Amino acid sequence: FAIMGPKNARAMAQMGLPYCFGGGDFCGKGGPLYSPKVFHDLMLPRLQIISEGCKAAGVHHLFATDGNVWPVADDLMGASGITGFYELDRQYMPMQDVHAKFPHLTLLGGIRSEVLHIGTVDDCIEEARTALEDAKELNCCVIGCSNQIVAGTPPENIWAMMETLHAERDIS
Repeated sequence: FAIMGPKNARAMAQMGLPYCFGGGDFCGKGGPLYSPKVFHDLMLPRLQIISEGCKAAGVHHLFATDGNVWPVADDLMGASGITGFYELDRQYMPMQDVHAKFPHLTLLGGIRSEVLHIGTVDDCIEEARTALEDAKELNCCVIGCSNQIVAGTPPENIWAMMETLHAERDIS
């Protein structure tokens, strides 16, 4: 993994692809599925190698996981060298808090997939507006679904999110 990351970053740069997306769901509502020590000892060194390889190749290293990342945030969002974080779920990782602690990161997400899946159309419109307002205030975010749009999500909720983002994207 850590050996292939820098090689892949060089290949991506040669193809004109500026972003290396990686990560994996290892956090839930209660935090990481394994201890912060395991993350620090096993994951952090490998992420640092990949981030260094990406930086050397001129490629941005983005990492994804949803849920409560705070117990490992200093390692993941600080010491690892990643330049972006996606699957940002504002229920557990509010944009303002993440940005205040890690201002160098580009953040992606902010619209909770749970709201899209079980909320009403009005809930989805409000969720999109709130995420958009937060992003405009911080000027460091790309707004979208925090994780994934799961099977069974009502299409009208997806359209409500997309139409809200489209209609309000240029409003200051």
